[in-house]
Amino acid sequence: IRGVDMATHNPTKTDRAISTAKQLNALKPQGKEYVVRDSGSPGLRLRISPKGRMTWFYRYASPETGKTLKLTLCQYIKTRPGEPQRGMSLSEARTVWADLKSELLKRKDPKRELARKKKETAAARLKEDQAAERDSLSVATLVNAYIYAQSGKKKSWPEEKRILNKFLVARHGNVSVYNLTRGQVREVLAPLREEGKNVQANRLLAAIRGMFNWALVEDWPSEANPIAANPCAGIKMEKEQSRQRRINDTELRKLLKNLPKQADQETTDFLLFVLATGCRIGEAASMEHEHLFGDSWRQPTSKNGKEHTIFLSDYAQEILARRTTSKGFVWPNNKAVTGHIRRDTISKELSEIMASLKVDKFTPHDMRRTLASWLGRNEVQERIHDRMLNHTPGGIREVYNVESYDKPAREWWQK
Repeated sequence: IRGVDMATHNPTKTDRAISTAKQLNALKPQGKEYVVRDSGSPGLRLRISPKGRMTWFYRYASPETGKTLKLTLCQYIKTRPGEPQRGMSLSEARTVWADLKSELLKRKDPKRELARKKKETAAARLKEDQAAERDSLSVATLVNAYIYAQSGKKKSWPEEKRILNKFLVARHGNVSVYNLTRGQVREVLAPLREEGKNVQANRLLAAIRGMFNWALVEDWPSEANPIAANPCAGIKMEKEQSRQRRINDTELRKLLKNLPKQADQETTDFLLFVLATGCRIGEAASMEHEHLFGDSWRQPTSKNGKEHTIFLSDYAQEILARRTTSKGFVWPNNKAVTGHIRRDTISKELSEIMASLKVDKFTPHDMRRTLASWLGRNEVQERIHDRMLNHTPGGIREVYNVESYDKPAREWWQK
């Protein structure tokens, strides 16, 4: 009869039956495989291998074809008193058997229904795991992953790390990366914009946007559960006011007199070296001894992505001669085991002594602008000016006659 239990069928022609857990636990392996049945659950059987492996299975007739089918359920593993249960006990096997028998009475194939339920359970578990992953991956986690990925590619990664941690992680570090909203990004930017620090706010916005763009491209954190959108979408940069601060000759005399008295030798040398060369702050901070060749400082890469050579005046060489190190970074980070001095460290130290310098407030970058202004006052040709400050003029001037400006540039650096 189709759709009924195969209660009496036994492939080994054994009619041995059990009815209690004690009888089940007393079963022992024999010279060949044998099968026992549960006397109270028609079709529920246990197969015992010669090596003692015990496996529950269910034999039934297909409700569609009448063909005898076998559905393997789970192992039964003997345990000693007090040990935790492993595998499927007799009571659990009977519960599963009752569910399968119920499906059979509904003219449904138990094997197919069990596979369907397993698939549904796996899908539900995956959904739960994805939800747990979404809750556990915080903004701080993304920042760490992004900075780690960029540390070998971008020279600006230390600064990005600093501003992302200082402003974004400090306020929303525990928020799930999937739940960070556009409003929360605006909330991070608001204090800087209210203080008129549009440049810093724009740099922070660029760092957050770049980080989420990276996550989108990389399918971070996983292809199965990637970030789907950038919360910076639609947020515009603020208009930046170009700084015009430059140190005039009167202030410069005061600065040269007071700076060595108020700042340590390292900070003093660093700022005066920037003034003497006109290099960018980050370029000076990451300067290495292996890139120094006599009176030439060759930068393998610069802000515009090209090699740049600065010819060192006698004054600049005197400054470098005071550096105690002869390998690695010219200005190493004394607060860490490795790395070079941080730009924000110089800015912070300069800010602390600013009042005692008896000049209007200025930043380290204003030293570079001061040299640029001095070149302009002395009517230095624009192409030589661009050559010294490593500006990219564009057009045909970007391609031709680069080396022809080395000689006059060297002379002006010396002046």
